[in-house]
Amino acid sequence: MKTICIFVMLIIQLLNPKDINVPKTGVFTPKELDNKPSVVGTPYLCIMNHHLNFSLENIVEEIDGTLVTEEWRDIAGYEDVYQISSFGRVKALFRITDRPHRCGRLVKYPLKEKIKASWVNQDTGYVQNQLTTEKGQKSLHLVHRLVAQTFIPNPENKIDVNHKKGIKTDNRVSKLEWNTRSENQKHSFRIGLAKPNSGCFKKGIASTKKKPVIRTDSEGRETVFSSGTEAAREMGVYHSSIVNCLKGKSKTSHKYFWRYA
Repeated sequence: MKTICIFVMLIIQLLNPKDINVPKTGVFTPKELDNKPSVVGTPYLCIMNHHLNFSLENIVEEIDGTLVTEEWRDIAGYEDVYQISSFGRVKALFRITDRPHRCGRLVKYPLKEKIKASWVNQDTGYVQNQLTTEKGQKSLHLVHRLVAQTFIPNPENKIDVNHKKGIKTDNRVSKLEWNTRSENQKHSFRIGLAKPNSGCFKKGIASTKKKPVIRTDSEGRETVFSSGTEAAREMGVYHSSIVNCLKGKSKTSHKYFWRYA
């Protein structure tokens, strides 16, 4: 009954759009966004919805005056299982896997090729996706980092992935770049995402509470973050579990080893 009521309310809203209290925001097309120097600080809601496109057809879009076709590549560590596109979409590839049958034996089960659902983390504003290994281990990944790691060379081993226009949901490869932490913060000030005279960025005052941390995976690969808070934000996970690992209360956090730099 509750479902029916909700459905009726949605129909009423669609039939009476004037009665809906719509905020003064606007949603731009990708082409309109590309023509804007920066949309941060304007009274517009700028959302890129490529992650909501579940069609298997490649996206063809005009970017900066050039017609660009979506490109797909394997995600490192998930070869032949998942791919990431140059537009920030995640695809699960066709494969045959073993699944337990009620009779007690394993049976071959085909998994269809499909676009995996990504979602926006309400705390960070970044698009993320959950990937599963062949052994069933699940982990959250930030889509903009997957795109950068797959498509953008990083010869200087910079640790941050920056959204050039400040739109966290715009994960097209042409709108991302590798940055140092300093470059990322300066870019935030320049386009209005952060204010130099607020928080830990007050002029002449450096935060003494932030300590760089190092994340190490099971293969010994290390990633440096400016703080545990930053690591949690980038990964889309809770900060407290990382802190417990740093304090020695737990051995790992989210299947990674953590230590202060």
